[in-house]
Amino acid sequence: MSLSVLLLLLVGCTHATHFYGTMMTFYPKEMQGSDLIVVVRYKLSFSSCTSSDTWSCSGNCGSLVGTPQIVQEATNELWCQREAVWTWRLSSNAPSSLTLSGGNWINGIKNGVVSWKAVTQVELRNRSDTGRPNSSPQTTIMPSLRVPSNCRRDYDLLAFDPDGDDVQCRYGALSECNPCNDPPVLSLSDNCTLSFNSTSSSNEGPYAVQMMMEDFPRQTITLTQTDGSFVVKNPFQDLSKIPVQFVLKVDPAVPSCTEGVFLPKFLPPTPANKDRLYADVSQTLEIHIRAEATNSTITTLLFSGPHGVAQVGDGSGNFNLTWTPSDSDNNETHPICFVVQAVSRDRLRNENLTESDVQQDTISECFNFVDQTPHLLMFVDESILNDPDTLAGLILERRRSALSRRRTTRSRMLGLLLLLPLVSGVTPDYFMGTVMTYHPVRTDADGSVTVLLRYKMNLRSCGDVRWRCVDGDCGAEHVEVNPVSVLSGEECCQTEAVSTRMLPSSAPFQLQLDAGEWISQTKNGVRAARALTLVELRTRSDTLRPNVSPQTTSLPAVRVPSNCHRDLKLVAFDPDGDEVRCRYAAAPECLDCTPPSVLSLSSSCTLSFRPTGAGAEGPYVVQLMMEDFPRQNVTLTHTDGSREVKTSKHAISKVPVQFVLWVDPAAPECTEGIYVPQYLPPTLPDGAELYIPANKEVEITVTAHSQTSTISELLFSGPHGATSIGQDVMGPGVFVLKWTPSERETGTSHPFCYAVRALYKGDGFESRQQCVIVNVVPPAEHHIAPRAVQQISAPYQIFGVKVRVSTSGALTMADLESARQQALNLLISVGYLPSDSSVDLVSSSPSIK
Repeated sequence: MSLSVLLLLLVGCTHATHFYGTMMTFYPKEMQGSDLIVVVRYKLSFSSCTSSDTWSCSGNCGSLVGTPQIVQEATNELWCQREAVWTWRLSSNAPSSLTLSGGNWINGIKNGVVSWKAVTQVELRNRSDTGRPNSSPQTTIMPSLRVPSNCRRDYDLLAFDPDGDDVQCRYGALSECNPCNDPPVLSLSDNCTLSFNSTSSSNEGPYAVQMMMEDFPRQTITLTQTDGSFVVKNPFQDLSKIPVQFVLKVDPAVPSCTEGVFLPKFLPPTPANKDRLYADVSQTLEIHIRAEATNSTITTLLFSGPHGVAQVGDGSGNFNLTWTPSDSDNNETHPICFVVQAVSRDRLRNENLTESDVQQDTISECFNFVDQTPHLLMFVDESILNDPDTLAGLILERRRSALSRRRTTRSRMLGLLLLLPLVSGVTPDYFMGTVMTYHPVRTDADGSVTVLLRYKMNLRSCGDVRWRCVDGDCGAEHVEVNPVSVLSGEECCQTEAVSTRMLPSSAPFQLQLDAGEWISQTKNGVRAARALTLVELRTRSDTLRPNVSPQTTSLPAVRVPSNCHRDLKLVAFDPDGDEVRCRYAAAPECLDCTPPSVLSLSSSCTLSFRPTGAGAEGPYVVQLMMEDFPRQNVTLTHTDGSREVKTSKHAISKVPVQFVLWVDPAAPECTEGIYVPQYLPPTLPDGAELYIPANKEVEITVTAHSQTSTISELLFSGPHGATSIGQDVMGPGVFVLKWTPSERETGTSHPFCYAVRALYKGDGFESRQQCVIVNVVPPAEHHIAPRAVQQISAPYQIFGVKVRVSTSGALTMADLESARQQALNLLISVGYLPSDSSVDLVSSSPSIK
């Protein structure tokens, strides 16, 4: 094992007690010859800008070149943060470890931590899921977070991973710190949320927070080293780990934490939390920040970010942050945290505080009122876009000054995303669409509502972009992101996120997605990606339940030869029995709303493509809104008792359906079954519905053939957990989709959409997209779920038939339901019944319980 010492900070005077924490990230950039180039970016925070320390490397160390730079010197806060960016040249991608150790933390640490130590475990071996070297999680933090002892705070730390891994946090242990004493006033969850509960004045003071942030693959992957050796990592094994260390100062109790009084409140045009900003290399980004406080004077903007960020302010609550990314900033993520600080010169009116009490305090022991809520301004590459959760809650600190008796208050921090081009060789144009649906879970006695939102995210590489609240009270959110499928031919990864929101009431709210740019060179000229969802959860008078959105999904890319007519009927199912209609999105539901000229859209959600010339070939952005209209007047009742009537002319909710239509070169023949695959029985017809009990596996068989071309693969979009068994197992042209719904899925409907691809002399041909809806019923009550039935115009016919069902054991209702569904599917597939037919069990003898 090799050991080398890396001088990371400028040499100068070092105080004995001065450390405020550190964090480190790393990015693999490119290969130069046989060497891997990695950018190591870290921050070190001390009580002055003259402090220094060294990291040591063990394992695969290579050579480093770089220079530390000052990020910000906050003299009134007694800290200076500097950032170093090092270019690391490695002849191997074998793992290595970087360790920081040296002097002491600041004076008076309450949890008994004196010496500092931080460890980074670097993992750069090639991943089997992305085909690229592993990247570390990305995060940042202010050197000092402050909270009053009487205020509860949750700090949801930035936890973002460029590879789409699950990021988890824990306190440092064993050799990762010295010593590893956890702060007793904080609790830490593995999803990187630190929780502070109000405490007594005896616990006031600074605490050293020493955490480790780790990335866990969401599926089993292989890591391959340059020498050919490899290891397998499952979702329970971490890949890399980085340190996140800072000071939490618990200050004296405050009279109020309300924003806009002593604590500054952000005003427009300050970007909203979690906004994403887009910038090009060598072009200056400008962020306008405005704040006010009625009982204090805005004085200062404090921030933590990459070197080169500059600030200006006019002293009246208006500030600008500017940053010009350079070529070296490609392929990197740059977080920024900032707060606005205000000062009140009102005398402290506390009968228990005497003049001598104030004069006895030293300068370093003085307190002002300060309250913090850190959020994160995160500059991230477009191709990754994983919006983090809220980084922290309101910041409020108290300091009593013997000289001026001033109150200082701070705003909450805000989080944004700046998107830069090129990450690990992925182009900046990466978005390929999204779909969102929702289903209410429960309404509690106090009127609060829990809703489950599902959204598909289609990106060039696996990742996630989060939706943000733009109107109404969107409540608290917990998100799980899981991969659905990777479409190699489309160079696309589709993920499904399940967002659980706990809402104070059933009031409507809107969510907005700003997701960078669509794939490049779209024929209808759409670049910026935006989507909007209107969530309506008030109780309906016809069903006596909260409203449910239409249910739908789509493949990220739908392909059609330029010379072939094709009708694409989108799956459009509404659990409430509403009429579902589609239209093209219009501002502000999209940023550039130009519809594709090669498509016509009917309100019944059918897209029609007519043959066109070669000049029209290429990708088109399709941005639709799907809405549910009641078939009769319904009354929507809010949990507070207020009501609104909706007629058949008024949409109740709206969800986005966005994807890419790819017009391919002309096919030699448009007839299905020659070059373009044709579906064969027992493939279910488009729009078929299945009723499956929770915890039971459903199998959907898809069979296709083509006389001239060769069937190659099945493309599908469905819920997380769905798997595809290919023709290598099932036989030529035969695929099986499998999925086992959990009990959490009970009462929900899940569309599966699929298409079959065939190849001929290097050209690809895709079948029509077809969709099947899987309705999940309770595991102990397998029955036919009630369906909304449209009025059927005469003439119509009803047929009855007796069926004998034999079984070696006791015959159950589940057996009969399975036989009923199989009979219906068979009769439809062979043409004896139209696709809108139904088969129901009327009676059985003997009676089945």
